[in-house]
Amino acid sequence: MREAIIQKLKRHLANGITREADVVYFMSEVRKILEHETSASKYPALSFYANWCLHTKIDRQSFANDFLTALDEGLVQYESDNNAGALFSVIVQHISFHHLWNELIQFCEERHLDTGAFLKDRASSLLLIDVILDCPVLTKRELKQLQEFFITRNYSFESETSNSVAFWCLKTRAGQQFMGPLF
Repeated sequence: MREAIIQKLKRHLANGITREADVVYFMSEVRKILEHETSASKYPALSFYANWCLHTKIDRQSFANDFLTALDEGLVQYESDNNAGALFSVIVQHISFHHLWNELIQFCEERHLDTGAFLKDRASSLLLIDVILDCPVLTKRELKQLQEFFITRNYSFESETSNSVAFWCLKTRAGQQFMGPLF
């Protein structure tokens, strides 16, 4: 079964990643492999994004819960010392595209899958963003500050020196909103 999925992925990647549907298919097959191998913990960011691509919200995955708990702790620290550094480092550490691409490359190389379809330009990243756009990451854990986290194309954050096309956004229980460039 695992080998059949890998063969399907090889054929799919040979045709290129040119549509949102290609990203969704690829990530759904990656998710199947991770489940077959029980290797999701080896690729936490890849597993997280694969799940995010297939759901309108993420609220039951341990990586997501840990990420949101760390974000909440960063918000609490920000409230006490007014230093956003801890908050931003949580985001970079957990969901940066750099982290995702490193895991994706490792995953593909270990299974002899071509990574060129994803890594040759920004197009596949933009397609991935379009898939997860405005799908919130939630938790059932009781958090002190954090209410919601999602990706948006709300360009109100963009500056003249930025070439970002997507932004992370978090909302607090107190009604504050924080945004920053994702990609």
